[in-house]
Amino acid sequence: MTILRLDHRKILRVCIAGSLVVSVASCQTTKEDSKVLGAIVGGVAGTVIGSQFGSGKGQIFAALIGTAVGAFIGSKFAELLGEQDQTSLANSTQQSAVFGTRRAWRNPDTGVSGSTEVKNETKTRKNSQIKVLKDRVEETPPIEFVNAPYRVQKNSNVRGGPGTDYKVVDSVKAGKTVVVLGKVIDADWYLVSQGGVGSGYVYAPLLTEAVDVTPDDVEQDSGPVSPNDVVEVTVASGQTCRIVTQRVVLADGKEETDDVTVCNGPQGWQLV
Repeated sequence: MTILRLDHRKILRVCIAGSLVVSVASCQTTKEDSKVLGAIVGGVAGTVIGSQFGSGKGQIFAALIGTAVGAFIGSKFAELLGEQDQTSLANSTQQSAVFGTRRAWRNPDTGVSGSTEVKNETKTRKNSQIKVLKDRVEETPPIEFVNAPYRVQKNSNVRGGPGTDYKVVDSVKAGKTVVVLGKVIDADWYLVSQGGVGSGYVYAPLLTEAVDVTPDDVEQDSGPVSPNDVVEVTVASGQTCRIVTQRVVLADGKEETDDVTVCNGPQGWQLV
């Protein structure tokens, strides 16, 4: 999965835009940059980073990047790794967290390698607030949050509810990628999102996990979402929390490990 690569100018903009309780000087390009990337971006600015990307081809990253880049870097590795290796570690950790699979990477330029895998997983049920397009979504049954990219297997209808009896409100093309907000509990239907807002349901067998998604794959939205078109509703939801173990072998052969905990909710995967 391709993940946004951060440069120091973007980090500085995040510090300003997020009104972080950190001096702007701490975000300058200095020897402390790795700490800034891991600690500041990872701790508070994750959701700010996600907000820098709107709908359309960027919607998948708006849904996932909130915690995918910074918050998936343990503070230990923020100090030990350079920016390129931090990015590789963040990408790997995101994939492990979102898809529950083991991932490995290696940087031939630095001699650093690493792997990530889920150490523990817990599931809870609670009521959550989600946003949906009020003129499209007719029903909001209990869902299990997914917040992951899925590829469309064949041209598919998007419906106002989880069933063929509901009206067709949109369509998605084969080969494109959509963001799945959640899966209807005890039914084979996915609630897909447009710009982070639930926009309708697609029959689950028509979608498969897109672990190799790129920005160009993402299904183009019909246009920006207007606040007037959105309503917030309460749904019974299932939420997953995962502890992901990060293992890194440094250039000198020394191995280091760290754990990060992320939970899946209405705003996507977020650091706990």
